[in-house]
This record gives sequence, C-alpha cells and structure tokens, in this order.
Amino acid sequence: HRSRELQWSRLSNLRELNVGTYCTDQFLAMISGGNGDTCTERSNERGDMMLPELERLGMSRSCHVAEEALLNLTTRDGSGRIRTNLRELDAAFCSNITYEAVIQFRTLLPNCLLRRLPEWMCGHTETPFGENDMGEVHTYWPDGTFSYNREHQSKGFVMRIDILGSDASHVSEKLQFIDLDTLERMPSWFRSGFRPSVSLLRLERDIGTAAQHVLVAQRKGGIKHLKFFPKKEQAQIVPLGSSRHFDLEGKCLNDDEVESSSQGRNFTLAMVSHMRKSKLQKEEHFSPLELVGEIASYLERTKETDEEIRIETARDTGFENTEDLVDGALSGIAALVETENDYRYNDNMVATPLNPDAPRSLRTNFGTI
Repeated sequence: HRSRELQWSRLSNLRELNVGTYCTDQFLAMISGGNGDTCTERSNERGDMMLPELERLGMSRSCHVAEEALLNLTTRDGSGRIRTNLRELDAAFCSNITYEAVIQFRTLLPNCLLRRLPEWMCGHTETPFGENDMGEVHTYWPDGTFSYNREHQSKGFVMRIDILGSDASHVSEKLQFIDLDTLERMPSWFRSGFRPSVSLLRLERDIGTAAQHVLVAQRKGGIKHLKFFPKKEQAQIVPLGSSRHFDLEGKCLNDDEVESSSQGRNFTLAMVSHMRKSKLQKEEHFSPLELVGEIASYLERTKETDEEIRIETARDTGFENTEDLVDGALSGIAALVETENDYRYNDNMVATPLNPDAPRSLRTNFGTI
C-alpha cells in the first residue's frame, strides 16, 4: 500500500482522473486522506491527501463501491477542512450510490456535482404526451432528480439505472415519484412499491445541433422495464414526437389491436416513444435545491413505512417481489391485501376497504374477485 501511495503522490497536481470500473473503497479513502484499511470509519485525522488538486473523478460502472466510502469524501478532518476539492464526481451506473448520497453532497459539498446519470440521459426531453396541445417536457438532472411540467406524478428521482445487455446506450431506469396524490386511497405497500421502470435507447444527435434523439419504451400498464425494447429499427417506424404500440415480438399494432388488448388489461404490449432531448446549460447542471429538499423530506417520511411494510407472498402465488405484486394489483389478477385495511380493486383501480376494523397485518393474500 505504501509504494502505491508514493506513486500517486507524484501526481499531486492532477486535476482530472477517470478510473472507470476500477475504483475501490480503499482508493476513495486514500485520495481523501482517510484510512485505506478502514474506510468506513470516520477518522478525525486528516492524513495526507494523495491528490489534493483533483477536481474531477470518473468512476462510472464501479458497481462494488460502497456508498459509505463515497460519503467519506464529505467529512471533515480534525482541523475542520473538508477532505476533498472535487467539483464533479461521475458515479453513473454505480448501483450502491443512492439518492441519500445526493442529499449529503448537496448539504456538505454544495459545489461538487455528484453525477448518477450519464450525460446523454440528462436534459429537457420533449415528449409526445400532454393535454390541450401543451407538450410535456421532462427534465432530468445529472444527480437523478427529475421534474415534469404536469400536475400529478410530476417530480421525484431516479432510484437506479441498469445497462441492458452490454450496450451502455440501452438502459432501464426505475423512478420514484414523490407526489403520488392519485394513489392516496391505495394501501401503503402499493404506494411504496409503485416505482415504474422505463427502458431507453440513445440514438444519433441532430445534425448541426446538440439535441439528442432517444427511444423510450414502457409497458402498457405494469411497472417493470422491458428488457428487449426499444429497438433501434423502431426509430424508422415511430416518427419523432409520437408513440406507437408493439407486441413483444416487435409487431407494430394498429388502434383496433391496441384497444382489443386493453380490454383484457394485457401487459404484454410495449409503448415506444421517439423523443428529442436538449442538453442542460452549464448553469443548469445542479438540480433545484428546493426540489432536493422536497425529496429529502419525502424520504424521511417514508423511512418508517418502508421498514414496516414487508410483503410476504405465499409460495403458490407466483409473486416473487414487490414489482410483481404491484403488477398483479394493476392487472386482472385482483389482490386481497391485509394491511391497515383489506382493499378490493375494481377495473378502474379504485380501492374499497372490505373490513375497516380488521387488525393490521403484514401478510399478503391473493384471490380472485
């Protein structure tokens, strides 16, 4: 370890470094002057920072880095000095880095941009959705914060992103909305588990501009991502600024076929949208501090709920996780849920308590209505 530190010390004036997938907890501790052997302990002694002038660090796809090791960069040494001079840290595709880290960085390192999304996923996206001829614009910031210009289900954060296959241009993202007012009548497990996923595919940029084209695929109903959608050739079928529906074999469906599937609440359809994304301006790279504060408050409120609500599915139901459970409730497979109350769902997803006086239970049962 000592010889390695001596090698790094010769790069004391280095300002930008990309270690890619090779970043480790020990490396983060070393550059911050912490204890490389016990990086998860908050040391009171500064130690020698190996790269004191480092401003930009790339560690994208270093999936094994622990969040605690990253957060050590936000601590102060015995003299009260912060442990790093970083201005940007690229942690895209690092699955252990949650939005909690964003909150801590914004509080303790307000001038350091913690990137959780790759650059091409950030910006203002012109969608084919919206009402009264007013197009919806979805804005994503590098730290995973997002905001849509609509009234409901309009803001929140990206919980995680995953590469689909080996191509980092084809990803899925899981979203957590913080304003699910339309789900107020749903039981706690449903609101906590309603984290829809979409799949994205990066296309070429507009010639002569910085605008990025993307295809976005989501299930017609349900919240799971589509692993094999969208497909590049669908950009020729789906005009820019519009959406089309496909079956899972890739056949583009007409309106009658879509309507027929909808009557059966069929979740085996993919809706693919072709969108244009414009880049954020330099002064827009940091997400609005007020919105970060709203998300922090939301996470604080839901901590107790997330700890209390544990879905225990019976072995013969076929529901292995909360995503399956939510999809089951959204589909024609009606769920009888024992929680604060028992709820029955109709076709319009209106929940009716069956027995308001029933005792609280964390057990989940399924049956046919």
